[in-house]
Amino acid sequence: MHILVIDDEINIREMLCAMFETLGHTSESANDGLAGLAKCRTVKFDVIFCDIMMPNMSGLQFLEQLNETGETPPVIFVTAYAGLENATSALRLGAFDFLNKPVDMDNIALCLERIEKRNELHRQYNNEKEEKLKAQSAVETERRMRENLNELNSKLVENIEFLKTLLNTIPSPVYQQDGDGRILRCNQLFSQTIAGMDKEDIVGKTIGEIAANMPAECRFTSNNIAVLNNSDPDQSSDTRIKCADGVTRDFILKKNEQKDSDFGLICIMVDVTDIKRFELQLRQSEKMQAIGQLAAGVAHEINNPVGYIMSNLGTLKEYVAIFKKAMGECILAKEAFSANNQDAVRTHLEKFSATHIDEDVDFILNDCDDLLGESINGAIKVRDIVRSLKSFSRVDEKIKADVDINKGLESTLKVVWNELKYKCQIEKDLAPLPKISCNLGQLNQVFMNLFVNAAHAIPESGKIAIKSESTDESIIITIADTGTGIAPENLKRIFDPFFTTKPVGKGTGLGLSISHGIIEEHGGTITVESELGKGTTFTITLPVMKIEDEEKN
Repeated sequence: MHILVIDDEINIREMLCAMFETLGHTSESANDGLAGLAKCRTVKFDVIFCDIMMPNMSGLQFLEQLNETGETPPVIFVTAYAGLENATSALRLGAFDFLNKPVDMDNIALCLERIEKRNELHRQYNNEKEEKLKAQSAVETERRMRENLNELNSKLVENIEFLKTLLNTIPSPVYQQDGDGRILRCNQLFSQTIAGMDKEDIVGKTIGEIAANMPAECRFTSNNIAVLNNSDPDQSSDTRIKCADGVTRDFILKKNEQKDSDFGLICIMVDVTDIKRFELQLRQSEKMQAIGQLAAGVAHEINNPVGYIMSNLGTLKEYVAIFKKAMGECILAKEAFSANNQDAVRTHLEKFSATHIDEDVDFILNDCDDLLGESINGAIKVRDIVRSLKSFSRVDEKIKADVDINKGLESTLKVVWNELKYKCQIEKDLAPLPKISCNLGQLNQVFMNLFVNAAHAIPESGKIAIKSESTDESIIITIADTGTGIAPENLKRIFDPFFTTKPVGKGTGLGLSISHGIIEEHGGTITVESELGKGTTFTITLPVMKIEDEEKN
C-alpha cells in the first residue's frame, strides 16, 4: 500500500515511514493538514495516518476538507490527545481508527491488516453484487434486445419506404451503380427525364446498354457515357445531355463511392443549366461594366488621332484649292496653245508661275506626303483600338480557336492604355509562343481585369511587368505590379465572388472570381503572390493543346 503520514513533528514522520517500509509498504509525508491536502490532489494514497493537533490546519479539519474532494481513503488518527470529544468528532467525520502515541510496530501492522481485510470484504461484496446484477439483467437484456430488434426491423421498413420516396423527391437525377457499372437503382428523374425509359428497363444494365436502347431524341453521346461511367468521385465531371423532353441541359455530377462495401457508387446529377446561363450573363455584364469604365479613356485614345486626321484634312483641303488654281492656268494655257494664241499661252503660264512661287508649291508637295502618312497612321491606330474593343464587347460563346496568346496581351493593352499610360511604366518580355486552343475573348477579359487592377494598386507611379514563356506542356503568363500589395488576410479570399477591398461603388468583387473561372475552364491555373508595400504578381498557366488535340481527347 502507498501511505501518507501527516504530522508536524519530523521524528514522528520519519519513524512511521520507517515502520511502513519495514512492513513492505511505500510512504510519503507532510508537515501539516494543508500540505497533506496538496499531496492528496496529485497522488492516490491507500491509507492516511494523521495527527490531530497541528499548526495551520488540525487533523479533524484536514479530514473534513478531504471528504469534500470525493472518494476518501481510510484515515487513522495517531495522537497523544485521544480524548472522547476528539474521538467522537473523528468517527463522525468517517475516521477508520484511533491510535495513541507512542505507537509500536504491532499496532501499526494490526491496523493495516484490518484495512486490508476490509478492502477484501468490499471487493467480495462488490463482485457478488455485480454477479447478481448481471444475472438479473441477462433476462431483461434479452427481452430488450428482442424488443429493440423488432423496433429496428419496423424502422428499417419505414426507412426503406422513406428513402424510396426521398429518392424520387430529390429534384435531381440520381442513380446507383455496382462495381461492374450496372445500375442498381435510380429515381424517376433519371429514368424518365434523362433516359426516357421505365425503371424496369434500366435496373441491371450498364450505361452503354441503356444508351443503345434509348429513344433517338435523347440518345447519350460517347462523352455522356464516359462521364456517367466515371467512377472517380474526386474527379470533377460535367456534361451536356439532350434529355427525353428534347431540352439540352448542363449537369455537374456529384459522386460518392464506397470502395469496401456492396454499396457501390451513387451519383447525383445537378442541373446547372440556369446557373451557367446566369454565369454567362454575369460575365458579360462584368465585361461591359469594365468597358464602360474604360470608355472615356478609349474615347480619348481615339480622339487624339482623329483630331490630327481632321487637322491634316483641313490643310490638305487648302492645298487642293491651290493645286486646282495652278492646274486651271495650265489647262487654259493648253487651250490657248491649241488655238495658236501665243499671247494667251504666255499670260496663263506667267499666272501659273506666280502661283507656284507665291504658294510655295514645292513645300506643299513635300508636306502632302507627311500629312497623308500621319493621317494613315492615325486611321490605323483608330482601327486597331476599335478591333480590340470589339473583341471585348462580343457575347461569350464556347468557340475556341488556335491563337497566339501574345496577340491577346497586346490588344488588351491597347484597350486599357489610357488607364495605364499616365502612371504606369510597361515592361514587356513576350517570348514566341505556340498557338493553343482557347477562347481569346475570354482570356482578354482576364488580362484586362489584371491590368486595370494593377493600375488601381499603383497610387502615383510604378511599373507593370508582363512576361510570357512556354514549356513543352504549358504557357506561363506573369503580370506583376509595384503597387501597394494585398494584405495576407485578404489574399486567401481574393478569388471569392463579390469580395473586394475597393470602396463601395468602385468595384463589384466579380472580376477576379470570373477570371479564376475562365482560367479553370481552359484547364489552367491562376495564382497570386503579394507583399504589402512591394506589389503583387499573378501567374497564369495554360496547357499547350490545340483544337485537334482536344478533339482526340
